[in-house]
Amino acid sequence: MSIFAGLTPMLPDPILGLTEEYNRDPRPGKVSLAAGVFVDETGITPVLDTVAEAEARILAAQTTKLYKPVAGDPAYLRPVRDLVFGAGNGTVAEGRVETLHTPGGTGALRVAADLVYRIRPGATVWLSTPTWPNHPQVFAAAGLQTASYPYLDASTATLDAVGMLAALRAAPAGDAVLLHACCHNPTGIDPTPELWRQIGDVIAERGLLPLSTLRTRGSVTAWRPTRMASSSSSDPDRSCWSRLHSPRTSRSTTSVSGRCHWWPPHARTQ
Repeated sequence: MSIFAGLTPMLPDPILGLTEEYNRDPRPGKVSLAAGVFVDETGITPVLDTVAEAEARILAAQTTKLYKPVAGDPAYLRPVRDLVFGAGNGTVAEGRVETLHTPGGTGALRVAADLVYRIRPGATVWLSTPTWPNHPQVFAAAGLQTASYPYLDASTATLDAVGMLAALRAAPAGDAVLLHACCHNPTGIDPTPELWRQIGDVIAERGLLPLSTLRTRGSVTAWRPTRMASSSSSDPDRSCWSRLHSPRTSRSTTSVSGRCHWWPPHARTQ
């Protein structure tokens, strides 16, 4: 009997599978709500002129194809670190932030998950409801259990702050919490600055390990009396209050769009 006889086909990816269904649909008025990518009026995702120019400059300037350092190219890691944390951040200035380059944001989450499993193998990772569909599988593949905390109040299309804080207060010490640093995926609804402070306080009080996934940097949340909505902006600080007001814990890990940032145990965020 083949050693592969016990394998069963995996279910279609919930995101890519929807794209495949969209491509097979013959209706002319169809609209894809799958992956959040830009398409032009013809349905094509073009290569932006700025990207093509950047690639051309890199190709013209490169002098070798040797392997990069294990952590990634320092010329790339430094500006990314400064963009995420701010060049004037005390943890950066004191050399207490480690930055790793990984293959994509999901890869960064897997690196973070492996780290959590190594230091806290019995920890449960708390995920928002809803969250990006591949998040549970990423942590499960690393051997970690997951649980959910309330996030979206579907009846009002607003953030369930009361439910979220209550769930975090009930989470056992030593568990990890995955936070969406800005432009929550998939709702697009972000905590207010005051709520971020409350979240940080609860995480510190409960002794939880915060993980944060940062994507769509530059999307600013507009706070309104009844609901919150995301809008485009080029101000990276306003778009990421969670970075400016990080949980005040002795250690935290941030998985950032393919870069995994780790504060050592002695480090404290500002």
